[in-house]
Amino acid sequence: MIVFVEGLTFDGFHGVYEDERHEGRTYRIDLKAELNVFDGDDIIESTLDYRRLSEIILEFGAQAQYVLVETLAIAIL
Repeated sequence: MIVFVEGLTFDGFHGVYEDERHEGRTYRIDLKAELNVFDGDDIIESTLDYRRLSEIILEFGAQAQYVLVETLAIAIL
């Protein structure tokens, strides 16, 4: 099973250059998560909660500050 979070946007202050870190930029995240186990019991605890996944992405993207977007991506993962 695959869960998608697509088109999630946030404003962040990441970048190599001073203006990127000072002025900020809008970032867009598309994420695909593959689930190996799901027993079909229709309760959120048995699967990946994409709402919580989105909250985690926003926490890392909007609150932390990274020089490289690659480092931001690794932190989110």
